[in-house]
Amino acid sequence: MQFNKTINDEILEQRIRQHENLIFRIGARLTGRFITKSDDEYSIGLLALNEAIQSYNSDKGVEFEKFAAQIIRRRLIDFYRQNKLYQQNLPLDESFLSQRNLIDEVDIRLEIAEYEKLLKQFQITFAELVKVSPKHKDSRQKLVMLAKEIAEDEEIVRQFIRTKKLPLQSISERFKIKQKSIEKYRKYLVAIILIYWGKFTGLQAYLGWGGDS
Repeated sequence: MQFNKTINDEILEQRIRQHENLIFRIGARLTGRFITKSDDEYSIGLLALNEAIQSYNSDKGVEFEKFAAQIIRRRLIDFYRQNKLYQQNLPLDESFLSQRNLIDEVDIRLEIAEYEKLLKQFQITFAELVKVSPKHKDSRQKLVMLAKEIAEDEEIVRQFIRTKKLPLQSISERFKIKQKSIEKYRKYLVAIILIYWGKFTGLQAYLGWGGDS
């Protein structure tokens, strides 16, 4: 697949619709909330997606979604920096985009920075995660499976993201788990849910949870 500046408006619109979910996904990662078409993030992301479609060249060996995600992230972060909403110093140099062997490294560094920022909105730090992580592998695996199921439940996730709190009663009733068990590993569970909800596929793969979840 190779895009160029000569594509007509109909094809351009079709490709924007096809990849529009990237805007919502990346915007949600950076803000920690659901993005709608009335948000600034959507407008900026739309321009960035159009830019990516117009400038994409498959000969450079980079998948389009990965290429577009880089541009959308960069444009949004530029916007946050200009408005003093984002203080992270991230590696977004243009040269990275033309070197495939560095793309994955940039992606994981971006994901870690975005994930850390998202965790802070829930008053969780990486240091805390080490302390609250279950000691037994079986317990960790069960929590990962539960977190994935919760992240796929739109109603629970919407409430979770809006309030920044786990809806313990809803989770207990929906998944037949005692509230005490959920509360015991609350921060760890929150952290994993955010990885799945935020589509941090690089982190999922790194942690051995699969990148397609």
